Amino acid sequence: MVEHLAALHALSIERNHLLRRELIRTAQVCNALGVEPLLLKGTLALLPGQPPETAARLMGDLDLMLPAAAVDIGQQALQDQLGYRPAYPDWHFAEHHHACPLIHPDHGVKLELHRAVTGRTLDAALPAEDLWRDSRRIDFEGTFVRVPTPTHRALHNALHTLLQDRGVELGKLALRQLLDLVQLRANRERAIDWPPIEARFTALGRSAALGGYLRVARDLFGQPLPDGARSSMAAAWLSGEFLLGIRHPPSGAAARLLLAGAAESPAEQAGHTLLVCDENSRAAAR
Repeated sequence: MVEHLAALHALSIERNHLLRRELIRTAQVCNALGVEPLLLKGTLALLPGQPPETAARLMGDLDLMLPAAAVDIGQQALQDQLGYRPAYPDWHFAEHHHACPLIHPDHGVKLELHRAVTGRTLDAALPAEDLWRDSRRIDFEGTFVRVPTPTHRALHNALHTLLQDRGVELGKLALRQLLDLVQLRANRERAIDWPPIEARFTALGRSAALGGYLRVARDLFGQPLPDGARSSMAAAWLSGEFLLGIRHPPSGAAARLLLAGAAESPAEQAGHTLLVCDENSRAAAR
């Protein structure tokens, strides 16, 4: 078990070094266009001093948000200057919250340029303009990128995990996303303003979902609920369902192996293999 985890850790370090290099090159292209990309989700782990810890974060792709008017220009520049290609050239992404994912044919790094933070049904809960307004500029290896506030990071994590990825609907959580939130809170809890986050979920009629998510973080990682957080029977029931799905996943590893076999490129197969290893590690730990 120890050897397996050590091998997984080494693979993650190697992968994330490559992603970090490509993030710098992508930021250089964007800066030359007069744009400072705003980093989202796991991409933030590639910055120094930002949770979660880089080597422990298994990453599939790079997520960056550009001003909506700059996305098409950025897509073309990354293809012309860095050699990226559309991952799904026959699909239409004009109405999607991000442009067609780009993948590099040589090393397999995939990246998504976002127009918005989430899909349209959740756009009102976290408008892109809110992130841009409150984001902070960072000098990163001679380039300039922007990072969201801890409050917006926590809100985005919860919306993405629970609603966009249908965690509530399916009754299961991605442990990787849950750990991101746990590590963010461990490092930035005083900077997270929880009442506005709770208000956004209440407006969506999903306050129990947020409560259940935070209860799972408490039960699995010993992280206290935020000060003043409200609880309910519905939140308790949801947290029980989430925990059941985590402890007894419905053949999740087998499903990921099938995905790996159906991947469209060796690079995608490698990414799925890392996720399969992660799934197997969790199963062994249980």
